[in-house]
Amino acid sequence: MNDVMNFEEEVINLSKEKPVVVDFWAPWCGPCKMLGPILERAYQNSNGKWELKKVNVDENPELSARYGIRGIPAVKLFANGKVTDEFTGVIPENSFLSWLEKHIPNEEKIELNRILEEINSGNRESALPRLEEFISEHPQNKEARLAMARLIYRTEPEKALQLLKDIREDSSIFAEADAIKTLAALLMKGSKAEELEDSAIKSVYLDAIEAIRNADWDRALRQMIDVILEEKQYDNEGARKAVIAIFNLLGRTHEMTRKYRRRFDMSLY
Repeated sequence: MNDVMNFEEEVINLSKEKPVVVDFWAPWCGPCKMLGPILERAYQNSNGKWELKKVNVDENPELSARYGIRGIPAVKLFANGKVTDEFTGVIPENSFLSWLEKHIPNEEKIELNRILEEINSGNRESALPRLEEFISEHPQNKEARLAMARLIYRTEPEKALQLLKDIREDSSIFAEADAIKTLAALLMKGSKAEELEDSAIKSVYLDAIEAIRNADWDRALRQMIDVILEEKQYDNEGARKAVIAIFNLLGRTHEMTRKYRRRFDMSLY
């Protein structure tokens, strides 16, 4: 990405057609070298919805003074010829993308939200094919893959795991994705009961897995906690992991989380 040669033309005038992100930097600036690749990756994935320009502050002291640059990297968003937002210093990639979304319409996200609203309103049968098509068109959209995994993990656990395999701990949706992966893997184990070690608690454990498959959270949590109380180490603490996953999936305010949270905490000691 080359530095701006004509600021008026490449930034001010261009920003009247589409948003322009300007990175004020310098070759000697370590943090600038950290932020630069983040900006460039986002730009490469933007499909031309906005432009990225760079200004070397050492070579453009008048622009630095004009826009009040006191520390670098300094990033400013121009729209209609004016600065509409800005930040200074290095921020995580997710934070930068969130910053962008506040100002730049994301039609991909708008379309996904429409599909999810349709699903949430009870029109799952008609919306599910649209979600599948959306994922095929936007395979890198992790929120869409998470939404699909949540819909299918009880009936197609293996497919759900495949959808979520690359969601890492630094992702904002990791906790929910990890919960679904835990439960999907458990459901796959339930389909191969003969591979689980024999134990007096095995039938209770399998019954709890079946309750998860049927979204019977009351029975699932009650039975999993019974497993913890009887044989905590069974299946590499599978019951404990399952309860945490259910809590994370349902959320703190869900009635089943509130009902069983204290009993679960007590079962661990």
